[in-house]
Amino acid sequence: MLRQRLRELGYAQGRNVAIEVRAVAQPERFRKVAAELVALGVDVIVASGTATTRATQEVTNTIPIVMVSLGNPGSAGFV
Repeated sequence: MLRQRLRELGYAQGRNVAIEVRAVAQPERFRKVAAELVALGVDVIVASGTATTRATQEVTNTIPIVMVSLGNPGSAGFV
């Protein structure tokens, strides 16, 4: 759905947008993968779930993090 909407808005993978996907099931790897994305110089990170968001927040305070699949970001201390 995201890729389709980006295409509708004029964005095309490899032409004017790059999407780096990382699917990690092991919580002990979340921070390492987030650091990898930071090292790539991405413009935004989409983090799914509390543990992934927290790990991402620990490795960057300059790259915007879009949080999805969180119950309450305020009570989790993210906002």
